[in-house]
Amino acid sequence: MGRSLIIGTQGRLIYSGPGTFMRYLIEGIGAERLDAEILYPHSHVGVFGADRPFINFLPSAEPFYNKFPGSWIIASFIVYLRLRIGGRYRSCSNVWFADRFFALFCVMDRRLRRSVVVMVNDGTRIMELEGAVKLAPTVSNFFCRIRTRIFFALDKFITRRAGLTVVNSHFLSDQLAKCYDLQPSKMVHLYKAVDLDAFQPSPVKAKLTSPYRVLFVKNQWHIGGLDVLLQALANLSTRSFTLSVIGVADETEQDEIRKLASKAGYLGELIQLGIVPREQIIEHYATADFFCVPSRREALGVAFLEALAAGLPVVATDAGGIPEVLKQGEAGFMARPGDVDSLVVEIQQCLDNDEDRLSRRQVGLEHVKSFSKERMFKRMSEIMAKANAQPKERIIT
Repeated sequence: MGRSLIIGTQGRLIYSGPGTFMRYLIEGIGAERLDAEILYPHSHVGVFGADRPFINFLPSAEPFYNKFPGSWIIASFIVYLRLRIGGRYRSCSNVWFADRFFALFCVMDRRLRRSVVVMVNDGTRIMELEGAVKLAPTVSNFFCRIRTRIFFALDKFITRRAGLTVVNSHFLSDQLAKCYDLQPSKMVHLYKAVDLDAFQPSPVKAKLTSPYRVLFVKNQWHIGGLDVLLQALANLSTRSFTLSVIGVADETEQDEIRKLASKAGYLGELIQLGIVPREQIIEHYATADFFCVPSRREALGVAFLEALAAGLPVVATDAGGIPEVLKQGEAGFMARPGDVDSLVVEIQQCLDNDEDRLSRRQVGLEHVKSFSKERMFKRMSEIMAKANAQPKERIIT
């Protein structure tokens, strides 16, 4: 089997979801669980694991890497040229794009596109176009709609022409099949992993007591339904809560969250922690009473996996791929997206029904084992073998 080349784009954002995935890949390659090497479309500065021999860089793309709107197009063209005319990756038989938009020029090349594997980790463009995200009729949002349509078209173009598309949930594969008319034979599933060794289950809390410590972990807090959570906690006015919010670093957004809390009538403590290092996040999972991110949309949701691995009761919604993570509700409580009353009911059930909460916790601890790094490495190896089995040209000719 030929070696795979993985084009990574989150080497510096090590605490993001994609950054965590890349860290796991580096671990898997280093342990010889994956036959692959990594290429970042920028310089080595600030990159996790930059000294590893299987990690390569493309400094010529640095001036165009996330520098201005549309700069990714130039960076992706430089990546394409490096693959097409260089000799460094002659031994590679397929190339994975962690960010599928960087594959734009590669899938336009008839001799190269069958070697391309693209990863789709969210259905944002589809959901925006279908109106899952409501935009007010302003001039700014008019241009947002145009941008959404452009990226929707690009997304469809790239995934339909790539040799293989990797999706992180069955929900997402259904979305791509319906909206992009992507054939099932061109899609494979790869669940993202959670570090089960790092997120050790905390001691069982047979009964939860007030003030209840609630943990919310999501960078895009509006998509995560933080406003809905604040309203739900405010409606539970006979109880006392301490809400910790992780992932929102922007001071303007933090101020907006405080205003939303005040408007909702939330009287409990609100702790905004911003971006938190992985080790400290683990501590917050261990000390919280329950985890609640009532997402409006979610392709899968790695934070839910982390909560399950930490033995933390999970209150979420049935949006997107969350039911796959929560075993269709057996491993957690699921409300309707955007429905405050429904979320109130599920939070009450979590707090008041000790037997139910502990039962779902135990199911979650067993279910999350299917999302281990070892299983992810094994599945990736299978997908790499499938990609190599497809008829195609060599990456470098």
